[in-house]
Amino acid sequence: MLAFAIILTLVAPAAPAAAGPSTAEEPLSKLSRTLSWERLPVAGDAANLRVRVDALGKRVILEGMPSARRLAAALGRRSGSICPETELDEDRLILHCRTRRLEATVVRSGASTFVDLHELRGLPVREAADALPRVFWDPVELGLGDACPGTVPFSRGECAWAEGRREDAVREFEAATELMDTAGPAWIRLGDLASLEEDGVLAAERYQRAGTKGPWGRIATARICELFGGCLGTIREVRVFDAAGLPEPARSELILRASRALAFQEAYEIAARTLSQNPRACEAGELLCARIALAAMRSERGADARAGLGLYLGLRDRNPEPIGYELAASAARISAELGAPRFAANTLATSVELAPARLLEGHLHRAAELYLEGGDPIRASVILDFSTERLGRKVMARANWRDLAARIHDASSAPPPLPPPSDRAEVEAALDAARRAALRSQENDTSAARDSQ
Repeated sequence: MLAFAIILTLVAPAAPAAAGPSTAEEPLSKLSRTLSWERLPVAGDAANLRVRVDALGKRVILEGMPSARRLAAALGRRSGSICPETELDEDRLILHCRTRRLEATVVRSGASTFVDLHELRGLPVREAADALPRVFWDPVELGLGDACPGTVPFSRGECAWAEGRREDAVREFEAATELMDTAGPAWIRLGDLASLEEDGVLAAERYQRAGTKGPWGRIATARICELFGGCLGTIREVRVFDAAGLPEPARSELILRASRALAFQEAYEIAARTLSQNPRACEAGELLCARIALAAMRSERGADARAGLGLYLGLRDRNPEPIGYELAASAARISAELGAPRFAANTLATSVELAPARLLEGHLHRAAELYLEGGDPIRASVILDFSTERLGRKVMARANWRDLAARIHDASSAPPPLPPPSDRAEVEAALDAARRAALRSQENDTSAARDSQ
């Protein structure tokens, strides 16, 4: 049998785990955050196996594995699994999961390789795409010390951590806990370090040492909520993640964390709008903001998708790896649906190099179509020429391309239309019109409900 799974369900946060496979068992400190644990042995050549977690998309992606097809066949559908559905995408194996609260790691022991799946009580903490970036707490801005390299324990610790000198950071933060002015933030930083090492028990203990009152107590309480999920989805969540009155950059970081928590609970519209209104939060975690924008645009709810597109417009980097293509394709689709074809076309045109080979033809065809819809046959013609060069004349001889080329030719022969608005203005006007239409619809529904009473 090529693969099997062992699933462990934990009853309490600190309950000891039953033994998994005979090697590389999980420590209790990590299992304290785990609701269930599943181990998938990987047969065949797994030397280059890489695992990428798309938690907001509820996916675990296995890459660099020559035996992907065999493993996909062996796994099939596994009822009761954390990730019960398997999809083979060329040389990638995609596991579709039942939860967003998940982490996955490659575990190697001797000649054996495993993929460990963890269903979490709280939110992911690994420094990955859906986890939180490391936000530098500027000691000067927070009033906790001087500029790097620092002359007091907290500032020296923060500067050391920013430079990747973990041991120095721990030593300085421990010293800072002895000083009244820096004890709270120092305990939080020590908790952050323990959390990144997946020691949930130690992290929670250190966060608790920061107290529950004042700015640092508020931040520590939010950290514990993220770690174990106790306040998520409850009335306490709004209060726990309230950033009002916090000093920067702690305020923007907590806004980013609050928005991430909302996104993990599918409250995409609120999450995206909150980030759009607080651009500094995205400066601290641009990739995370991009992933929240993508999750919102993937939603079937129109309000979510529009809010996601609004957040996308504010990103400094609209093509971040590894989600640049998915982000651009989603933004183009929604822009076109809202009646902003030129913006949609430009979005596709500037992301051509990100398109997977199997999707390139459709990507280019849609870009040319959208330019044509937007009254810009010149750019549509440029896309047509580029497509001929990239795809070859055999592909361009197909009926769909011949029809498109004829329409571009006819449009090029017509009198030029009035200059269109800028691409940004076009999509912003479309978003505004959609929001006003949605508001009118809500008002009509409210009025109809009152009349029926």
